[in-house]
Amino acid sequence: MFGQPRPEGSGSPSQPIKVTDVINNTTNFYDSMHEAARELNLPNHTIIYNYIKNNQKKPYKGKYIFNKIQEG
Repeated sequence: MFGQPRPEGSGSPSQPIKVTDVINNTTNFYDSMHEAARELNLPNHTIIYNYIKNNQKKPYKGKYIFNKIQEG
């Protein structure tokens, strides 16, 4: 239902992401794909999800490389 908080543990857990900017030679870490997409002004997080899912190697838009951070 709309407006109702989701039960604890529902939905997908956040996936920590490492973003490397190959132009500025910087690396940033984000708690989730949503947060990374927001900070990088990307239209949505599925860009990052698909990049990782398809195991892409070329930097996104010639600038960003996305990697999942393995927990544990």
